[in-house]
Amino acid sequence: MKKVILLSMILVLGLAQNGFAVPMSGTISGPSNGLYGTHAWSDASLSWEVEETSPGVWQYDYEFIVDAKEISHVIFEVSEDFEACDGTDPDCDPATDNILAGTTTGWIYDDNYSSTNPGNSNPYMPATIPGLKWNFSGLTTINVTLVTDKEPMWGDFYAVDGKKPGEEVYAYSTGFGLSTDAVIGSGNAMDSEGHAWVLVPDTNGGGGGGQDVPEPSTFLLLGFGLAGAGLLRRRIKN
Repeated sequence: MKKVILLSMILVLGLAQNGFAVPMSGTISGPSNGLYGTHAWSDASLSWEVEETSPGVWQYDYEFIVDAKEISHVIFEVSEDFEACDGTDPDCDPATDNILAGTTTGWIYDDNYSSTNPGNSNPYMPATIPGLKWNFSGLTTINVTLVTDKEPMWGDFYAVDGKKPGEEVYAYSTGFGLSTDAVIGSGNAMDSEGHAWVLVPDTNGGGGGGQDVPEPSTFLLLGFGLAGAGLLRRRIKN
């Protein structure tokens, strides 16, 4: 009887696992690990952890660290169909809002962030992206949490300092504006040319930069689970 119970538990565990069963984390930094930063931000770093906290709900936790020159704002790319209701757009339907409770307040959504929009405030941003922006003042380390029903894709990150006049200090992921087929998962997506990306929200059921692949432990658990099911069926039959 103990063997039957053990095999049943293994079966349940095996079937319960999926490709996103554990948090996915990564870090990009300068000067050669996926984050391009100018002047005082040449050694800046961005780290993230992404987890499905409940069915269909994803939490993205980011930390951006610089050594000097306070952070003005950061922008994280989102998918083109992202809905973000801030109360100013009468056409935005709260029922389809992709920003959920627990998100760091103060975000600003724009489907057209660029080096010239808004008001030339994103100097040398390499491409135009839809994104969420958070403003900061007087900080060299910032933390942002985004809770959404959007699954992860590989996307872009941009940040700039807030002190002018003086040298323009900014940073961005080295794959900014480019696409990748890298599989969604822990670690960094970086190609042979040094282009790197960040995990950001995409569409439901999607994951823009590739498909999720179960962890090796998932395959083992599934294997044990199926074997257990066969033995259990044989024991019951006998």
